[in-house]
Amino acid sequence: MFDHLVRDGVILFLIGVTLLNKICPFIKQSRVSDTLPTLLCAGWIATIAGFISMIAGVYVNSW
Repeated sequence: MFDHLVRDGVILFLIGVTLLNKICPFIKQSRVSDTLPTLLCAGWIATIAGFISMIAGVYVNSW
């Protein structure tokens, strides 16, 4: 049941980092800032959820 927590956490973490470092600055430069706050929130949530999932997966699998 908890076998894929680390893998899914890494995927979520990388999605969040990509949103925060690549996509949001591009949108900010292209002057289409209507969706910028939504993408920033989504990026932070994905990054934090991915990190917590990775930590939980390592903790559960280390038993």
